[in-house]
Amino acid sequence: MCGVGGHSIRLHDLIVRLIAATAMRETGCAAHLEKGLGSSTAAGKKIDAVLSFANRTVYAGSAATAVMTVDVSRLCPLLPSHLQTAAKDAAATIDERAREKNAKHLAGCIGLGRAFLPIVVTTLGGIGPPASRDFLSSLFANSMAAERAAGGSGQLTAEQMRARMRTEAARPT
Repeated sequence: MCGVGGHSIRLHDLIVRLIAATAMRETGCAAHLEKGLGSSTAAGKKIDAVLSFANRTVYAGSAATAVMTVDVSRLCPLLPSHLQTAAKDAAATIDERAREKNAKHLAGCIGLGRAFLPIVVTTLGGIGPPASRDFLSSLFANSMAAERAAGGSGQLTAEQMRARMRTEAARPT
């Protein structure tokens, strides 16, 4: 992450709250940001949010579930630890961080019957990996349908949320 101390953590938490609030508003899901955040029953690892859907199915490995867990990373590709990778392939920094998150949380979440998704937001505006972008866009299915019915493209609502996430991630720390 760019920066040090509490400000960078506050920006991370703001992005988590933005995703949770959007999911609740758009899908009617329950979002948990403080309790039940374990990514296993024994390891003591925590994820950022648990989203429980009454009207949607997500997948934990090959098992269908109504619970999606997410863990957000805010990363600066210009930091020395990421710069060499980012210079070759900007998406590689996102993919690398997502692999780290999957290694840490995926198996434990699946063991708990929950799907897991790492969401990586860069300070340069990147959001990924692709499955995360697809999931975030899927939250807006009803709003997109209403927008299309009103003559729009159906993408404005989702793009506004992605733009807000990019803005929050890019704030200087």
